[in-house]
Parts: sequence; structure tokens; C-alpha cells
Amino acid sequence: MASRKLQLQQETFEINLAENASNGFQAEINGETHTGELLHTDDGSLVIRMNEKFVRVYGRRDGEKIYVSVQGKQFVFNLIDKDQSSFQTGAASEDAAGNEVGAPMPGKLLKIFVSAGDAVEKGQRLFIVEAMKMENEVKAARAGVVSQIHFDEGALVSVGEPILEFEDIES
Repeated sequence: MASRKLQLQQETFEINLAENASNGFQAEINGETHTGELLHTDDGSLVIRMNEKFVRVYGRRDGEKIYVSVQGKQFVFNLIDKDQSSFQTGAASEDAAGNEVGAPMPGKLLKIFVSAGDAVEKGQRLFIVEAMKMENEVKAARAGVVSQIHFDEGALVSVGEPILEFEDIES
């Protein structure tokens, strides 16, 4: 059984994973048990089947950070060693690494709906990343001002790679 301790914002997750029958798994997350099946894909993602529902998950580890995209929602977790007593806080994608918004999956940056200097509202479309004919639209998780865009439309991006940055709206 593999054990990990992760942090997302102020919440800590104790995760214990165990394999069972072929491609099956059992995950205990903060004491709650979940079972399912892992299906690998050609694009580097995993499809998880739980309770007859299928969910595509993209993930990438970069040092002590784990970038995860689940159904268009992005999360950045910090890996906490069991012996480690202090750590940096992880954040959801809209607050991660200086307000950067990253790619939810590896693919082509199909469309950018905003420009540097634009004020955006929570829920406003920011960009679309396409992979294997599947489009994943990313929306603003909060209001802010787009301070910088790191890629042009048509660029190939990796999961978690910063596409644009936000600043707070000055009042």
C-alpha cells in the first residue's frame, strides 16, 4: 500500500492506495474508502471508473508539487513527507504560483479569449486546450486582471504549464 500526505490550500489529505484485481484500486482518503478501476490512455491521462462513472485525470509531478486536472478543474498539491513538519501551502490553479492559470491537460492551445490588461469576471472563459479532439475550456475561478499571457494560439502546452497570469483588481 502506498501512502502519501498532500496539502491543497489549508486542507491536508492522507491518502493510502492499494491495487486489487487487474487495474483495480482501493483508495483511502482521510479515512473514507473508494474503489474503482484505472484505465490508461495514449495521451498520458488516466481514466478512473468509479460507480459506473468515468473521469479523465491528468497529472504531473514537478519536485514537491503535483499538478492535477480533473474535468477541467486544476489543482496544485504540495507533497508532504511524513517527517516534514513545515511546508508551503498548495493552491487551486487560480491562486497557484503567483496567480498563474495552467493548462488542464497536454495539448494544443486552441483559442485564447482574453488579452493582457483585460479585466475578467469569475466564470469568464479564458482559453481552450485541445487534445485528441477533446476540447477543455478553462474559466476564471475569480475576478482579476490578466497581467501576462505566456503562449500564442496554436502552441503546444504541457499539463500545469502556466498559460496566463492574474493580478487582483485594484479598487
